[in-house]
Amino acid sequence: STEENEDTVKNKIRYFNQNKDTTISGIIDTIYQFNNIREKLGKEQKYEWFITASDGEIAINSLEINMFNTGKTTVINNPPTKPELINPMQEDTIKTENYTFKWTKSTDPENDPIKYKIIFTGTKDTTINNITDTLYQFNNIRTKLPQGNYTAQIEASDGKDSTKSQINNFNIGTITGIENETEKPQKFSMSQNYPNPFNPTTTINFSLPERANVTLTIYNQLGEKIAVLINGERESGNHSVEWNAGNMPSGIYFYQLQTEKYRAVKKLLLMK
Repeated sequence: STEENEDTVKNKIRYFNQNKDTTISGIIDTIYQFNNIREKLGKEQKYEWFITASDGEIAINSLEINMFNTGKTTVINNPPTKPELINPMQEDTIKTENYTFKWTKSTDPENDPIKYKIIFTGTKDTTINNITDTLYQFNNIRTKLPQGNYTAQIEASDGKDSTKSQINNFNIGTITGIENETEKPQKFSMSQNYPNPFNPTTTINFSLPERANVTLTIYNQLGEKIAVLINGERESGNHSVEWNAGNMPSGIYFYQLQTEKYRAVKKLLLMK
């Protein structure tokens, strides 16, 4: 409120319900920051309120009596980081009776504990829940996943929100031996991305015979770096990472895998 003769106008807020009637006085601004409102007014309480403006001689109430509800406290939660499905790699065929599914660790911004589940779709849909590690030893796999084509996806959850890995296609094939199909690779390698050409996502697979610091970088035809898909330490084994080029124009790009002992560059084609 304002006064034509520039007298100081002070406002006061009166809020009330059947249990409480309180006035906050001496407010000279047109806003009032009410800190810890639920501690003072209670949770999930309904109140009516209005403003009174006064220059010391004349007091004027606001034209309307409004209502508010203190409600419940809204807790902001951030989902865990996206896991990366490592095994099986894209288009793998499982030929053993026991198989170890592996993925990268998710972290939670609020440090809540994370649980994983593996979602299988295909010849027979199956979900495995409440996994706390970043691997799952699936013994006698064909008792739950009969021979056929499947997709696998990892979901990481902090109990409130969840995030999912890329989807890898794989096949349950005929048993050819009892060895563990996920044994350590014998050499460094990087496969051609799949699919290629692609729009807008593609998957890049690579193998590490030992633990290594890895960078996987995307460049355009001018040699400009446009994306870093991996920059950090990875365990030995087979790895898979997805690139989403949804915000990039069609054209030829290059992806480079580099460790202390290995470097490889391949070309990929985005066609929109």
